[in-house]
Amino acid sequence: MRSDNSDEKIKNSMQKDESKLKKEEPPKKILILPPELRVDKSDVQTISPGFIRNKYIKVLIEREEKLKILQKKRERIFNSELSGLVNKITKSKTESPVESSKPISTETTTKPDFSNIFPQESLTDDEFISNIYASSNPRKKASIYILNIIQKYFDLKSFSFNLFFVESGVYFPLITYNLDRETSTNLIIAQDDPILSKLKDKYCFVHFNKKFIKNPFYRKKFSEISLGKYTGFLIVPVPLEHTKALLCLFSDTQIEPKSETFQLLTQELERKTKPLLPLFQKELHTEFGVKNYENDLIGKVYQYIHHYITSFGHCNIIHIKIENYFVVIGRIFLKLKVIDELKKILEETDRLVDYIHNEILFISQVDKKEEISKILDENCKNGFVYDVVSMSYFEDGKNLYFYL
Repeated sequence: MRSDNSDEKIKNSMQKDESKLKKEEPPKKILILPPELRVDKSDVQTISPGFIRNKYIKVLIEREEKLKILQKKRERIFNSELSGLVNKITKSKTESPVESSKPISTETTTKPDFSNIFPQESLTDDEFISNIYASSNPRKKASIYILNIIQKYFDLKSFSFNLFFVESGVYFPLITYNLDRETSTNLIIAQDDPILSKLKDKYCFVHFNKKFIKNPFYRKKFSEISLGKYTGFLIVPVPLEHTKALLCLFSDTQIEPKSETFQLLTQELERKTKPLLPLFQKELHTEFGVKNYENDLIGKVYQYIHHYITSFGHCNIIHIKIENYFVVIGRIFLKLKVIDELKKILEETDRLVDYIHNEILFISQVDKKEEISKILDENCKNGFVYDVVSMSYFEDGKNLYFYL
């Protein structure tokens, strides 16, 4: 009898232990994140870089929406009537009571200024650029960013920021503000456009006069709205890293500012739009079907030579081929010595392109074939057999692939 009771007690104890183990759950991982990146779901166990990036973009979008709602509330609360009340209360006591008892006007020609009562929130450049990349319409956001830079120097609200596309040799109207669709779409300026021949002192003002409007080549770039609204537009070249741009400022009066103003404007644009260059290139590719040469080596060289030609015009392309490259021992280090020797004759406008294991391109304003051949024969006797061919662009054809 005792044996049966003891067995039953052991059995009950084992069942309690099993049920206890089932109830116990493994401890969950503790995730420590900034408040704005808190995880909404408790079952998330790991945090990947992609999760944090997407979460951060979501936070920026939500912050932007909250700012819009807050701004609408400000405009509704701080209206012109409240402005009149504030002005009435803060008037000097020396004013006559008759004047102070005048009815408050609810109409005003200018927007009331409540900056002293409730200052507007300002964004830093880094925050603004983050908002641009996180926006569903980054080009619109970028236009406001560029407008803020422009208005430090000019009281203008209509512009086109044309980015240069090397392959076509034209400036595309990539970022525009306060321009009608016809003008913002058709304002494509070629590098050899007659309009740019008027550039002097790094800028020029193009008048919408009768002679200009009668020219069909110019006329097709602008709508009737733009031709009637503006006197003309100012063209300002903007140098950028690895590319360039034109800033077209539209105005109802002729602009003749100081050259120092343009220098400060272009310098600030160059510096502050540098983080946006990847976005600009992506938008060019999306909008205009620009070919992406990221994984195309020959395409990269083609693009590089085309950029050189558009910058310097005529050039000689010397093609150096190592015919027995694959059979020479120590070929990699021997080729590096060849490149070091060729660098000694490089001038300011010369370019040396090492783009294939057994081929080198030497681009110059003059034909240096004999000089290069002499260097290879005298200083590079390392077992390589060289084939040096010189071609002149445009004389030997305009197809750049023929020179590669």
